[in-house]
Amino acid sequence: MAVGTRYVMAEIEPATFAIWRTGLSFLTLLPALMTLDRPRFHLRDAVMMGMFGGGFFAFFNIAFAAALQYTTAAMGALILALAPTFTLFVAAARGQESFTLSKLSAAALSFLGVGIVVADGSQNAAEGSLFGNFLLLGVTLSVAFFNVFSKPFFQRYAPLHVSVYYMGLGCLILTLANFMLNWAPTVPVLSDTGWWYLVYLGTVGGALPALLFHWALSRMEASRVTVTLGLAPVSAAILGAVLLGETPPWSYGVGLLAVVAGVSFSSKARHATR
Repeated sequence: MAVGTRYVMAEIEPATFAIWRTGLSFLTLLPALMTLDRPRFHLRDAVMMGMFGGGFFAFFNIAFAAALQYTTAAMGALILALAPTFTLFVAAARGQESFTLSKLSAAALSFLGVGIVVADGSQNAAEGSLFGNFLLLGVTLSVAFFNVFSKPFFQRYAPLHVSVYYMGLGCLILTLANFMLNWAPTVPVLSDTGWWYLVYLGTVGGALPALLFHWALSRMEASRVTVTLGLAPVSAAILGAVLLGETPPWSYGVGLLAVVAGVSFSSKARHATR
């Protein structure tokens, strides 16, 4: 996801990208939804879902795209790998999980890993990369809140119904905001490769992974589901080097090991406390 987004952002505005990605994701899942009974959300749930789900999809797609204008795909994936740690903190704040010394140690290890890479890269970083990294932290925190607050809705209703509702609202929010604020052109002008990446990110790389992620949220703890994000920095570093010519700093390997170890220890700690 990070590599494809980084590639497309060289040719498109973040708002245009976000509208098209959420729109393509919505259209990808809509035919499947039409084969099922119409979703019947309670009014209060529909409002809350609009706030947390529609708002999240709008913010995540535009903020993640904007951040990758300034920083590398590998760095984007590494910071996003902090989502399980952030999710643990949010779940603990809501009383859904408890803190232990092992969990706090795992969280500290993950933050240390990202800190090493950011500190090493900041000395020779391109202009704006620090802003991009901080924006990515905000994006990652939004993932944590989404995981915790949206989980009850995925348990209460069919994940497909909720996913389509979220994506449709996210696209609507972005489209209205773009129309009122005149952020960017609605129709992108892309190269053939750019179009392929955009379509992929909205369908195979967007709608389907999101639906599977939401399905898992309906059956597992939120912090356990996000552990899978710990693998993303590895593929992002490899594909970023091959497709984008990015060269991660020497500290990336050290930071990646720390983040993956922190996520792994955190997951084991959760199992041990059951």
